[in-house]
Order: sequence, then C-alpha cells, then structure tokens
Amino acid sequence: MRGNTTDEMVEQMRSLCRNLENDPNIITANLDDWGYYGNFSLLIQPACADRFTTNRLKGLFNRMLRTMPAHLRAVIPPDTVYELRRDYALHRTVRKAVGYSSPYWKFDIDFMNYNLETNTFISSGDVA
Repeated sequence: MRGNTTDEMVEQMRSLCRNLENDPNIITANLDDWGYYGNFSLLIQPACADRFTTNRLKGLFNRMLRTMPAHLRAVIPPDTVYELRRDYALHRTVRKAVGYSSPYWKFDIDFMNYNLETNTFISSGDVA
C-alpha cells in the first residue's frame, strides 16, 4: 500500500489500460503516474484525432469507469496546431486546424473525491 493508494487501485488502473488497448479506436493506453490519494494519470493515444476525439474518449472512459469506484476528474487534450492562410476571396487571413501538439490525451482519474476550494482529497467516509 502506498499511502491511501492501494495496490488494488493500481491494478484496476492497469487493467483499465489493457481494456482500452483492446478498443480499436485506441493505439496505446499507459498508466503515467499515480499519487498518494488514489489519483491517477493515464496517457491515451487515439487511432484517429479530430475535433470530436475528446468527447469520444470521455464517453468511452465514463462507460468503462461505471464498473469501478473511480471517477474521471479531468481530460487534458493536446493543444491544437493552427496554420494561418490568406484567403484572397474573403480578403482576410483564416486560421485552419492542421493537427495537435502531441499524440496523447491525458486523463486524471480519482478514487477519492477532490475539493478544488481546499485543494484536498476527501475519503468516502468523510463525505457528509
């Protein structure tokens, strides 16, 4: 056991990564890091990246997390890379998305509730 993060939590996250890699829409799913309070960071590389990728991945995660005592706290997509082009017909410069700064989306998953105001984790028994 590592603080409030149990070996069982770590194994559940590793199992989640294995299940995600079985999905045809995912190339890789890696357990990047975990913290003292049952908080985990996963790096996901989708097979196809477009403007709908974040919502598709969030839906997939939420479906998979239903069977676990964990919840999705945040999704951090890579920055969009834009190209500026001059459109002479419109007499202006237009910005077009041409890709992403990284092939990975980062997911923060918590087994304990997090209070943003106090910057603390709350165990299930402490919730009134």
